[in-house]
Amino acid sequence: MLKLFANDESGAITVDWVVLTASLVGIAIAVLLVIAGGLNTASGNIEQDLSTSGSVANLIGAAQYSNLSGFTEGESHNGHTHYYDAQTNDRYRLEPDGNFYDNSNTLVGSVNGDGDIVPPASS
Repeated sequence: MLKLFANDESGAITVDWVVLTASLVGIAIAVLLVIAGGLNTASGNIEQDLSTSGSVANLIGAAQYSNLSGFTEGESHNGHTHYYDAQTNDRYRLEPDGNFYDNSNTLVGSVNGDGDIVPPASS
């Protein structure tokens, strides 16, 4: 009877699947632990950049300048004037209402009467 039990292979596939599944779970946990550290570092860097800049607008394009002096004035048409970043040659648009947009139509800020670029108010 003991010999019969030792030679019985029914249920052996279950053991194989349990071992395989446990291995996959272990690998998934290991990958998660490796990725989690990098994600925490990346999100911490973003948080630090946002807190030092004051707003998202200060992190993009033209808002790195305090006024329009860092730009070259370009063509004017349809009521707005184009400006070019003197360093990167990126294109921006100043609307008649004073709003200043980057080339992807994202509001960078508004230009006040002194020509200073004021970042948009955070909501």
